[in-house]
Amino acid sequence: MATGVIDYGRKWQIMATVGISIFLTLLDTYIVNVALPTLTRVFETDFATVQWVVLAYLLTLTTLMLTFGRLGDMLGKKPVYLVGLLIFTTGSVLCGLAPTVGWLIVFRVVQALGGAILFALGMAIITEAFPSHERGKAMGAAGAIIALGVVAGPVFGGILIEALSWQWIFFINVPIGVVGLITAVQFIPAIQPKGNQ
Repeated sequence: MATGVIDYGRKWQIMATVGISIFLTLLDTYIVNVALPTLTRVFETDFATVQWVVLAYLLTLTTLMLTFGRLGDMLGKKPVYLVGLLIFTTGSVLCGLAPTVGWLIVFRVVQALGGAILFALGMAIITEAFPSHERGKAMGAAGAIIALGVVAGPVFGGILIEALSWQWIFFINVPIGVVGLITAVQFIPAIQPKGNQ
């Protein structure tokens, strides 16, 4: 896609591409909840400590979304979005490899840094990808993706822990993140930020 040009003919490819990252961000908000008893046992710690695996992600995600949205306005949404997807995917690998609960909490913060970028810029990219008269439809589709991530998190979490191990609630993000990265490079337009943004 040419720099600075919005191709409305690719709006649904952009929706699918960004939808992957929005889905992952919400999936990871809820997938860990069902793993808390397992993590308590595996890391031989108390439940109050393990809860920080969820809280660290949520606090980082919610507090930094506006900041990263502004960063995307200043530097360009596509490059910041790609960095966010790379951080999120790397954070997922690190979470799965965490040797202690302390490191898992730290790596969840890393993962949430990427997630905050993806969620903030994902919604902005979707808005720009659709002409004004179709943005309501686009936001409805994004809302459905958000709902799917919320519902799928506990379901996938339970299945992965039961069938494989707790590490897979994080490793599952890696192939999806790689696909998201490839499609983002291909479909998301590289629009230069305007001086007055």
